[in-house]
Amino acid sequence: MTSRPTSLTSPALLAAAIASVAGTAAHAQQYTATLFAEPVSFEVFVHGAGGGRQVGSALSETTMGGAHATLWMGPGSTPIDLHPAGRDGSTAYGCGGQQQVGVAYLEADTQAILWTGTAASAVVLNPPGFSFAAAYRTDGTTQVGAGRGPGTGRGPHALSWAGTAESVVDLHPDGYISSLAFDVEGSLIVGAAIDSFDFRNAGYWTARDAASWVPLHPEFGFDETSADAVGGGQIAGSGSGELTAGATHALLWTENGGTLTDLHPAGATASFVFAVRGGVQGGSIITDFDGSEHAAVWTGTAESMVDLHDLIPDGPWSTSRVTSVDSDGSLYGYAANGGFVQGVRWTPPATVCGPADVGGTGGVPGPDGRLDNNDFVVFIDMFFAQSAVADMGSTGGVPGPDGQWNNNDFVVFIDRFFAGC
Repeated sequence: MTSRPTSLTSPALLAAAIASVAGTAAHAQQYTATLFAEPVSFEVFVHGAGGGRQVGSALSETTMGGAHATLWMGPGSTPIDLHPAGRDGSTAYGCGGQQQVGVAYLEADTQAILWTGTAASAVVLNPPGFSFAAAYRTDGTTQVGAGRGPGTGRGPHALSWAGTAESVVDLHPDGYISSLAFDVEGSLIVGAAIDSFDFRNAGYWTARDAASWVPLHPEFGFDETSADAVGGGQIAGSGSGELTAGATHALLWTENGGTLTDLHPAGATASFVFAVRGGVQGGSIITDFDGSEHAAVWTGTAESMVDLHDLIPDGPWSTSRVTSVDSDGSLYGYAANGGFVQGVRWTPPATVCGPADVGGTGGVPGPDGRLDNNDFVVFIDMFFAQSAVADMGSTGGVPGPDGQWNNNDFVVFIDRFFAGC
């Protein structure tokens, strides 16, 4: 029998009851595209997403001619300007937990920046003497990117930080002329190292330590490869060489790099993956029809590719790209038409997991096709607000509303939660 709360004022008891329960989002072929729709902005680039937040840049009349790093909570939300005071321009590339990372420009210098939700929170991550540094991704704890300064030679070195410039670790592996770190998940950092022929070689680090570098570049068939994204044990990127007839192909590494899958679909001239999470890979293809870039999504095979371009409203759009995948399965990126650029979210159809499916990522009300802590957060909020949605039970824990908000509602909600989808 499911444990049941004994107090309406102790949400901790609820959390304990479901600590080990998590639902699985359903990934469907058909997505719904929504524009970020900011009429005052000429350019809206969405470069990263995580936990219901999105980051990128916006250019408008109010930014005085330069792009500003921007944080959103979804299409239609009020954008938060992250631009640090005194800089010429800025862009945010990634977000995770409460953190956002990117760059700011100051005359000839490029500064890696870490934010925690406001422009005033900006922290410059450049190590001493580095006139160029960029932070590309964060998992909420570790930030990764690249920088150039004393001792890096003619190319940048992959860098990792833990929140401050002083925490920097140079990840550059021996035997290469330069390197870049593109994404991070826990102790796993992915990127590329450039050899003496100026070719990129995909690889990953298993710790914030240059000596932990593990090459992913195949021994035969590829001149260049790059590991651009990591998520759920999968590493994704692209490569080109003899096996691809010189074209760039989207690639997926699994089993610690032991298995390499070519995701390039028939009918495309090039393909790329920029993000991976939950078994979903997001990126773009260059179409054979007109040579334009189309946003695309895969689920592990070349045959699974879905072209998302024509789903974008208010078209026609000349190009589009998926840059990130959030934990709820939503895809984020942007579409362009000439000089106008707009952020886009592609949402998979939600599968309602019964009446207990009341919350989405970040504790936002509404079903999301999974049962997890977000449903408890929303249920508790609705219970104390005396919402009809939370009036689920009557005397004896019998399902059905009774116009009262008491332990019976908690009993029924928990039973429905453990009943699953």
